[in-house]
Amino acid sequence: RFDRALAHYEAYLRWSRRLENVEPRNARSALEMGYALSNIAILRSDEQKDYAGALKLFDRSLYWFEHALKIDPTSQAAREEIAERHAWIADMYFYLRDYPDARRHRTR
Repeated sequence: RFDRALAHYEAYLRWSRRLENVEPRNARSALEMGYALSNIAILRSDEQKDYAGALKLFDRSLYWFEHALKIDPTSQAAREEIAERHAWIADMYFYLRDYPDARRHRTR
């Protein structure tokens, strides 16, 4: 199950990268990169309990959502995803027993 899901999400990430290469100044392209990375991070967290690996992917996805907001400061989707990503990052820090960083991200 994990391998099939990972293959699917990695294909989505490849397509998102292509979209980003074609339309780098489009907020939707940046959002897709963030969604693709988040999907893989969730899979790593939930299925493998690889919280350190998931944290790295969530950090990368946060970059893309913040990038989308820079491209389109009116993007409500980007704002919501940034908040959600901070929550996921807080969870990963919590599972890794890094409570100060968990709190820092939870209160952002």
